[in-house]
Amino acid sequence: MLKVKSNYKNKYKTNLTCRACGLAEETQIHIMQECTKLHQNDTNKVTQEMIFSENTTQLSQTAQRIQTTMNLLETFSKPSGVPLQSDRRALTPSVTGGMALPEAQRSPGTTQQPGTSAP
Repeated sequence: MLKVKSNYKNKYKTNLTCRACGLAEETQIHIMQECTKLHQNDTNKVTQEMIFSENTTQLSQTAQRIQTTMNLLETFSKPSGVPLQSDRRALTPSVTGGMALPEAQRSPGTTQQPGTSAP
């Protein structure tokens, strides 16, 4: 499964727009065939026929095209090393190994862990 937003809808609940072009939903078909920012020419487009080919040489070339396209997509994800908004909201591990609530969900001045009782 490719790391495109439509495959991880729970992570990108409010924004499934393509990271590269910003014009369409980021689906596997869009990323592999349709995105104008990722495919300014046809050299790296990947069709379903290519994916399901029985020719091992073509499958190897297809895998390389997929990897090239995904690497290019990642360059649109985190320019200048700044995490995406969805990355900032992710749960952070606590000292005890549980999951701490993101700061926005905590009461001011508390560090209470989920499932624990308040003092």
